[in-house]
Amino acid sequence: MNRRERALLAQIEQDVLDDTKPLAGTLRKCVIFGGHANSVALRDWAQRELRGYDDATGRMFRPVASW
Repeated sequence: MNRRERALLAQIEQDVLDDTKPLAGTLRKCVIFGGHANSVALRDWAQRELRGYDDATGRMFRPVASW
């Protein structure tokens, strides 16, 4: 991993831990990092999270009780 990729990964880690950072920006960084890392799975996952899932992906969300 080169310096640029390490810096991008560090930004992603910081963004994930910062509740004030918009999730969409962090996911876009994941798309970019997936490209640098040649990870189709990471890029696809982040893009689906950004665009929303369709019925074909079968993404299931579990109901969470709140009180």
